[in-house]
Amino acid sequence: MSYRLEDLAAGYIQLFDECQINPAALDQIRSIVTRITANQTRYQALESTTGVPWYLIALIHNMEGDLDFRTHLANGDSLEFRTVDDPVGLLINADPPYTFEQGAIAALEYDQLTAIETWDIPNICYEFESFNGFGYRPRNVNTPYLWAGSQLYTRGKYVADGVFDPSAIDDQIGTAVLLKYMITTGLVALKATVATAA
Repeated sequence: MSYRLEDLAAGYIQLFDECQINPAALDQIRSIVTRITANQTRYQALESTTGVPWYLIALIHNMEGDLDFRTHLANGDSLEFRTVDDPVGLLINADPPYTFEQGAIAALEYDQLTAIETWDIPNICYEFESFNGFGYRPRNVNTPYLWAGSQLYTRGKYVADGVFDPSAIDDQIGTAVLLKYMITTGLVALKATVATAA
């Protein structure tokens, strides 16, 4: 099934507005954001190169590579090699090892994030969900990739490619939850505006 931004935009705004951070997740969230801000200038340099907001790069980096600068932004694989997990073979025209910046630019270009001009809440949520996949929607589960760490997600997780466990719980903090914390603490200035049709 194909999902379009214009069909999902209002739902993203509603979920983001309703999102309440679980108090039990606050320490983990603060720790992640502290690590992100410690490397903010590095992410900002990538924003200057790619046009993708620094905080989005950082949030993807947290989800895919636990903020480890020795990993590919695309999937957390080691920068010592070309990517072996999906997407396979990034940077095929260059020899490893790679810098984090090389891997990040390749990942952002591969997912066409460098072509996006408007970064509001619906666009951000849509691209995050698209980056990870829409497989939770047919199961009526708010994707943990965005909403884990809030009241909007309780359980259900893909524990392997194509393998969904309805009782598994994703213990990572979702990207939208982290972004909401960053907005409410003043680190990022954004508001939920209605996305226009592509």
